[in-house]
Amino acid sequence: MESNILALLDKATQPDLFPSAPSPSASEKVLLDHIVFTAGDALKIVPPTDPSLDPAYIRAFTTVRVLGCVMLAKHVPSYMAQSARSSLTLTSGAVAMRPPPGYSRLILRR
Repeated sequence: MESNILALLDKATQPDLFPSAPSPSASEKVLLDHIVFTAGDALKIVPPTDPSLDPAYIRAFTTVRVLGCVMLAKHVPSYMAQSARSSLTLTSGAVAMRPPPGYSRLILRR
């Protein structure tokens, strides 16, 4: 996962993607002002008593939603302009606003 995040950030900061930006050298990256991390894939909702609710199931639905955010945040300083006008936005998706039946017990809260 971390290597995929780095590959995406490397691609997103290539100078040739920003023709109107001040010209950095070909080896320099163009720092981003904003990064948005959107929700993961759809979850299979299971009741707490379901036998499939085990550590592997929990790991599967937290990998992108939790670990993905942490790995992205780890590398953001190297790819984003350090400014009060820059932002890293983490979204949970529309399901957080209108969860289907049984979903609320899976929502991670801080």
